[in-house]
Amino acid sequence: MGKRSYRSTAFDEMDGSAVLGRLEGKRVVLAVGVAKKAFMAQLLDEEREVLATVR
Repeated sequence: MGKRSYRSTAFDEMDGSAVLGRLEGKRVVLAVGVAKKAFMAQLLDEEREVLATVR
């Protein structure tokens, strides 16, 4: 079984204003994944649509 790959953005390079604009008035979930060498986080809205994936 192969490793799962993610399309992610470095946290420092993320356009915070664009993400915040999509979050306005919504409930948000922050999902965190921690591995031996990588730390990933995803922001999801109520409909479970991924708004951002960061590393």
